[in-house]
Amino acid sequence: MAYYVKNAIETMDNKRFARVLRIMLALQSGQAYSTGDLAQITGVSRRTVFRDLQDLQNAGIPCHYLGRRRRYAIDPSFCLAPTNLNTKEALGLLLLTRKMSQHLEHPLSESIMHAALKIGNTLPGEMKEFCNKALSAVTVKPAPQWDAFSLDRYFNQLLNAILGSQVVSLSYFYTDQQAIRTIEFNPYHLIYSEYGWHVLGRTESVRGVASLQLSQIRGLRKTNRLFVREDEFDVHEYLGRAWSMKREGTLHHVKLRFLPHVAESVAKTQWHSTQTVDFQDDGSVIIRFHVDGLTEIVWWVLSYGDKVQVIAPRALRNKVIQIAKKTINANKQPLVT
Repeated sequence: MAYYVKNAIETMDNKRFARVLRIMLALQSGQAYSTGDLAQITGVSRRTVFRDLQDLQNAGIPCHYLGRRRRYAIDPSFCLAPTNLNTKEALGLLLLTRKMSQHLEHPLSESIMHAALKIGNTLPGEMKEFCNKALSAVTVKPAPQWDAFSLDRYFNQLLNAILGSQVVSLSYFYTDQQAIRTIEFNPYHLIYSEYGWHVLGRTESVRGVASLQLSQIRGLRKTNRLFVREDEFDVHEYLGRAWSMKREGTLHHVKLRFLPHVAESVAKTQWHSTQTVDFQDDGSVIIRFHVDGLTEIVWWVLSYGDKVQVIAPRALRNKVIQIAKKTINANKQPLVT
């Protein structure tokens, strides 16, 4: 098989070969991808991705379209021999596992450290020396994190319940009620956002898919009961155009003006899939989003303080003003010592 694959791709130019290889490695990981996902990974159009997928199929690689999921995947039984890491690849992996893992609220942190040690120990001497010197020149300040032990425990329990379609019993702290309640939960999917780890699934009391924060879980046990999903859950459809995690059912056309001294840094960051950027003559920048719901984006806007102006919608501008006024009033109160 490897011989035919090699012959099929020898006629490609280097740039195209690297792109097709990247698609193949992504699909060979065992995860299914949409053409939009693959276009983002490779930096080309979806039409080009379709041609590359056809090339893989012509080369005899078992790349299949999963109709219900609208994604492509490679047969799990297919495997090409692994290749040796080059210096840049090794450094990238070690940077992620040794340094960046401290920046994310990451479960399985001990396993990540063991993996980093294994990768480092298998490198050739010269490459190992270079990577160690390079990593000593890089520091990543750890981000505030929730208790790692609890994160690992709940993450693993929920992941096993998802894979086994097993109902779990949760003791969950509801911040709006300031109360802990026990619920039965059918977990579908784990997802990380800027707010931390969440588990998506269904409860009897909530219509539709619910989102629970792992940091709000106070206790968890798996039951002996199994659940059956009524439909195929798609996390991308669930998130839709939410700013982060929670859709509110109303699409808003958000228009913000950022002042010159923050314009460049804000514009260079991809905050949302619908983002458009328009620099102004005075150095400021107008950024637009099409966002489902305003509750999540309002806190991001407030984080820029007086460096941002809300042009539209009026509802977002009013939310910003109300919260800012409450903040001022709270800080005018006598200090409690």
